[in-house]
Amino acid sequence: MFASRFGLVIWLLSPMTEGIGLQLGPPVWTGECGLPRKTCVADLPIIVENRRADRLVTVGGFELIETGYPYALVRHLPLPLATVGPGAASLRTLSGVGDTEKTLIVRVWLRFESGPATRIASGPFVLLNPSREAAKRACSRDRGDWRKSMSGRPYCVPRAPDGGKICRDGNECTGVCLFDRHEPVGPPPESWKQRQRWRLVGHCSEFVYGPSCIVFIPRGAASDPPANYKTPPPMVCSD
Repeated sequence: MFASRFGLVIWLLSPMTEGIGLQLGPPVWTGECGLPRKTCVADLPIIVENRRADRLVTVGGFELIETGYPYALVRHLPLPLATVGPGAASLRTLSGVGDTEKTLIVRVWLRFESGPATRIASGPFVLLNPSREAAKRACSRDRGDWRKSMSGRPYCVPRAPDGGKICRDGNECTGVCLFDRHEPVGPPPESWKQRQRWRLVGHCSEFVYGPSCIVFIPRGAASDPPANYKTPPPMVCSD
């Protein structure tokens, strides 16, 4: 079997797809894995093997299913049709697969000669990524924060040396200045015609990046004039 070098092998047999096997090879990674705001994607080789001796099979589209949510996230990966003869196999590659620690399933659409289309699915698996695992160990050693972005991409955020320090400007922090409260500027007003003026006060984030959604004091805020109203900064979300 020419796919014997692949480490993860999954065979699936059913009454409708008897004799059709799926083999998932180790992903080939490119990019910088486990780092914040970096890209890390893989090419995932898949072999569809026709063990039947009496009929052809046409292999169509592929689906990559991410489990672990209240619903399954399905990514459709259209590839050109391929005909696999009796006793033959077809090597296909799913490109641009993002890094994740979620459990995945590959589903393949196929058709036996002129019969109806059907599909087979692999068993559940987790993508192997040595670079990610090395980054995760280093993150734990350095007391960083191992996170997952809103899209599921895992990465490490280093710890900030000044976490918890009071700040009034984003430039005062290694990470970000997280908004806490307003503080009065100047003495209290002496009449109703005057207004108390306010300035934003916060604390430096524990890590060099804040959570995915934060209310923070921007860089340069200390040079802005005090505000007449206690208006907090807007919440900002990033992946």
